[in-house]
Amino acid sequence: MTKEDVIRMAREAGLAVEAANIGEGIMVGWIPPRGLERFAALVAAAEREECAKVADNASKEAEKIGRQHPEDRESRDRMFARAREAGYIAAEIRASGVK
Repeated sequence: MTKEDVIRMAREAGLAVEAANIGEGIMVGWIPPRGLERFAALVAAAEREECAKVADNASKEAEKIGRQHPEDRESRDRMFARAREAGYIAAEIRASGVK
């Protein structure tokens, strides 16, 4: 997640507050609790999606490796099983944020 992503999510959550630059840091004013809760939820959702993408990529890679060994049925089947497992993990990560 980039600095720009965090800033975008803060704005989306309604955390547009006055800020004053102080040297290298920033001092901000009061943040409404609802806005902070919304910001935290957006950050958590973004982090879940990043994790799910890692699992998606692992699934694709395992399937790719499985396809490269059509003659070795045991290895191929093992890689396809790993691909399915990684796909399930990605789905579970995404579902964990749904309430």
